Amino acid sequence: MKRYFVSGILLSALLALTACGASAPQEDAGWVGMQPFVNEESNIRGLIPQAGWSEVAQVQLDSAPMDLNELTAELVKQTPDLDELPERAATYRGRALTWDVYSFEGHLPGVDPLVRLNVALAEGDSLSYFVALAVLSEAYQAQPSLYDTVFRHVVYALEPLE
Repeated sequence: MKRYFVSGILLSALLALTACGASAPQEDAGWVGMQPFVNEESNIRGLIPQAGWSEVAQVQLDSAPMDLNELTAELVKQTPDLDELPERAATYRGRALTWDVYSFEGHLPGVDPLVRLNVALAEGDSLSYFVALAVLSEAYQAQPSLYDTVFRHVVYALEPLE
């Protein structure tokens, strides 16, 4: 049975953002402490931001037993403003995987504010991988450094467990 995680990831990230009522831009992200993590169920390890790093952003990451086409279709289904992913913004070589990176704004089901999403997708031998930085759009304009201070580090470090 396939584990369809994308809907849960995007929706939980955005519900966490809206639940805290964080809509006002904060100071620039500057330095964000990172900590190692291991998720044996998802067969991944890497770095994630330390707890309490932001009230206006969430990072979500996971793996799925599907190919990139299926993963992309699941992601598009969860973003009603999209019929397909926008053109790839970059290709990024991480520690263990090569990632396709996408950046776009959209609404998610049940979430009112517009959200900026930076999404990285990679395919391994038997799993595909997903990293998303979800930021309330107004806050992203005030903190564009979140891409460099958080997203790129998480993407670079994510790797399958041996």
